[in-house]
Amino acid sequence: MMSKLPKILLGIFAVALALLVAMQVYIAFSNPYVVETVYKAQVDESFALKGVVARDEIVLEQEKSGAVDYEIRNGDKVAKNSVIAQMYPSEQDIATMAQVERMEAELETVKASQQGSTAATQANALTRQINSINDEYVSLVLNHDLDSLYEVKNNFLDAYNRSQILFSTATDFNARIAELEAQIATLKQQSGSSASQVVASSSGYFVNMVDGYEGDLTLEKASGLIAEDIEAYFSQQEQEVQSNSVGKIITNAQWRYVALMDADDAMNLNEGWNYNLRFPSSGDDTVVMNLVSCKIDNEADQALVVFESDRISEQTVKLRLEEAEVILNTFEGIKIPKSALHIIQTDEGSEKGVYIKYGQTMQFKKVDILYENEEYFISRSIETENERSDYVRIYDDVIVKGSDFYDGKQIK
Repeated sequence: MMSKLPKILLGIFAVALALLVAMQVYIAFSNPYVVETVYKAQVDESFALKGVVARDEIVLEQEKSGAVDYEIRNGDKVAKNSVIAQMYPSEQDIATMAQVERMEAELETVKASQQGSTAATQANALTRQINSINDEYVSLVLNHDLDSLYEVKNNFLDAYNRSQILFSTATDFNARIAELEAQIATLKQQSGSSASQVVASSSGYFVNMVDGYEGDLTLEKASGLIAEDIEAYFSQQEQEVQSNSVGKIITNAQWRYVALMDADDAMNLNEGWNYNLRFPSSGDDTVVMNLVSCKIDNEADQALVVFESDRISEQTVKLRLEEAEVILNTFEGIKIPKSALHIIQTDEGSEKGVYIKYGQTMQFKKVDILYENEEYFISRSIETENERSDYVRIYDDVIVKGSDFYDGKQIK
């Protein structure tokens, strides 16, 4: 009895396997075509790089007596001896003073609303102002510009207060003014005064952080870097930063990106030309940079390239050890899987295209390929009335898998 059990189990397994194969065959033949709806897309033809950013910088050092409250943003231009930050006894003091500043701004807005509200105030003008402020508010939220929201809030408050006097029984805002003045006075008593100021020792562009490379990766040093230096920087441990550093000043708008890339890719670049570079660590925006030098080492199958720019922004001032991509071209069109591409023979010669599912009919549509790689291609979106019906269009259901293709075939 026990000897028959393995044979029974083996038989059950064989039957299950046969049913599974039969099911797969049924599915394949009952629905032999796989379709994919195609959409318009933008694709970059780009090459990868890895390198270092070099600048001329001065580190700001000052004995820290508490918490630092920066008054300007990264990348802002500063004059020599201008105040860039205040030092307070604690972080709580900074938060309190920030609240005081917001309330003082609101107080000024309320006072201006009361003084400026006259019978001449026009309802249409107020409506347009409020709608404009609402659009600006939405834009700031989408761009995560939280610092500007308080200013927009006060602009809205001003318009709202004026509308209250114009359309309702409100005649003044003395009660709100008195309330704000009392709250401000209380907060100022609770907060400690600024212990000291941080002053710019040189004119330039401010950055509120340091990374330890300020004295090493200078513009002068950049001109002598070799491939081994770039690799060494990426293999180093994080640089030590002085505890009393409170930021730095970039003294020269010019900065360089010295990087390594594949030798074959570098063959597509030309010295003296401008290129768009994207640094993923700083977002999706690109930076226009000029290719100063391109030295190709065919034996090592790599190239040492030097890009230069004078464009300063809140994002670029923090770049240092960076992977990036240099963009040669940007293509916009219909993105289609490579598996959907077919080449047919016509009286005029060969024609590239795809088959689409239109109702229950298979139709051949031409493509005008702008760019392609191993996975997909970009076809120009043809919009003219004469050619549109012959070419693939956005939202077409393109057949990406199947067999026995021909124009006009009836399919499920």
